Amino acid sequence: MKEVIKTWKLYQDLTINLDLFIKAIEGDLRALIIDGEPSNEDLIKCWESIQKMYVDGFGGREVDSNIQYVNDYVELSVREQLGTMLLELGSRRLTPGIIQCMQGFGFPLPSNINDGNVDKALKMFKGYLNKEGLRLDKLSAMFEGEGPGVEPKKVCRADFVKTLTNVSIAFKMPPIQTSSITAEQFIEYARQLVDYQKQLEEQRNKLKS
Repeated sequence: MKEVIKTWKLYQDLTINLDLFIKAIEGDLRALIIDGEPSNEDLIKCWESIQKMYVDGFGGREVDSNIQYVNDYVELSVREQLGTMLLELGSRRLTPGIIQCMQGFGFPLPSNINDGNVDKALKMFKGYLNKEGLRLDKLSAMFEGEGPGVEPKKVCRADFVKTLTNVSIAFKMPPIQTSSITAEQFIEYARQLVDYQKQLEEQRNKLKS
C-alpha cells in the first residue's frame, strides 16, 4: 500500500498562539494551518486533539467553564472593596475625588452631589453596592455547587480578553495581548486567576463572619 505523504503542517498542541487558538474556537479552523492545504477532516481531527489538551490543562471542563464566573467574581469583588472604602472615606469627608470615583461606578446617583444631598447619595451608593454583594453571594454558591446550575455561554474572544485584563489588574501586570502568549500560557494565567478568586472569597467570608 502506498504511503500517503503529508504536504501540510498544522499546530498540534497548546504552543499555538492564543490569537490563532481563539480564531479556531470561533470556528475558523484554518487558523491551525502552518503550511499547505490540509483537508477539513484533518483540521477537525487536529482541533479535537488540541481541545482535549486545553480542557485537560484546566483539570477538566468544569474549571474551563467557570472561568466566566471567576471573571465576574473578581470584578465584583474589586468593586465591592473599592466601594466599601469610598463609603468609609465619604462618611468622614466627601471630596471631589471621592465623588468622581463614586460616579465612576455607573450607579444612578444624583448628578450634582453636594452638602445638601450627600447623605442621600451615600445611602443610594451603599444600596447599589449591597445589590452587587448579593450577586457575589450567588456566584459563590455556584462555585461551591450550592446554587442552581447555569449553562455557560459560548466562549468568545471577549472572554479571553476579559480574563487577561483581570489577570493584569489582580497581579498588577502590564496589559497582556492575546497575540503575545500561547494557549498554554493562557491556561496558567487563568488558573492563577481562579486561585486569586478563591483568596478573595476567603477574605470576604472572614469579613462577613
